Amino acid sequence: MGKIFVFSCIYNNYNYSNDYDVSIYKNEVQANVLYSISLGLAVMNIFVYFLINDIVTSEAKLHEKEVLGLQFKNQIDMYRSISENYEIQKKKVT
Repeated sequence: MGKIFVFSCIYNNYNYSNDYDVSIYKNEVQANVLYSISLGLAVMNIFVYFLINDIVTSEAKLHEKEVLGLQFKNQIDMYRSISENYEIQKKKVT
């Protein structure tokens, strides 16, 4: 909604040469509100960036943990298989 307001202010004043000039707004209060909104959005973007970074990091750790668990399970299964084959060969020899 803020983007529409800014666009309508720019469009109504027909000032296309400098879209970011504060003088195109009706008063200083509007300019302060827009600065506050833009600062708030910038802070929210930083917060969301760190939140997404934290989520990606924890997902990567979880994926690594799953891979290590799968490797461990496969190694245990391989050890069992080798042990069973060794027992079978041992019985055949004797």
